[in-house]
This record gives sequence, structure tokens and C-alpha cells, in this order.
Amino acid sequence: MHKEIANNVINEMEEKGREVRVQRDYLLKEEDFEGVDLVCSLGGDGTFLKTASMIKSSNLPIVGVNTDPARSVGHLTSIPIPFHERSREVPRFIDFLDQQNFKFDYKSRIKVSCKS
Repeated sequence: MHKEIANNVINEMEEKGREVRVQRDYLLKEEDFEGVDLVCSLGGDGTFLKTASMIKSSNLPIVGVNTDPARSVGHLTSIPIPFHERSREVPRFIDFLDQQNFKFDYKSRIKVSCKS
């Protein structure tokens, strides 16, 4: 389910002439973000948090896409894409990005260490 929606997003972006780089969240490294204008985190809140924790730059926007809204609330994601509506919702999501009719919410990050 997640993978099919991700493939739909990738294909739609490539059809619109975007350069797309795909990387599994657990394999991300800081250098993967060089030259990137926008990161799309496809999954749920956990995927979004993991992705955000790997991006050191506070200037690189991340858009979260909830790819399973039937089972996940997606508090941190910007847009839900239900599996059965993906053929309509994925192009709508890409148009949303193209129109840039949105504002970014800048979040603070806190690094906490505990001594045991």
C-alpha cells in the first residue's frame, strides 16, 4: 500500500519533469540532501519524524504524506492519500506543490541527552 502510493507520487513527479531521488528513510545520510529543494516523507508520523531527524538544515522543507490514513491519524503529515483514492489524490498533491499556495511551519528541534 505505502509502496504503491510512493510509486504513484514518484511517477507523477517525473512525468511533470521533476528530478526525483528516492532513498529509504533508514538509509538517509546528510549528503543525500545536497541540492534538494524539497523532501517528501511518504508514510506516517514515524517516517516523518525519522526523516526530520536526519535533516540537519533548518532551511530544507519537508512535506509529510500520510499513505495510510485509514490506520494512521497523521498529525505531522500535511496531506492524506487514501489508497483507494490515489489516482485522484496524487495528482492533486503534485498540483498543490506546483501552485505553492501554502506556507511552511518552521518547527524547533531540541537535542536531549541523558546521563545514566
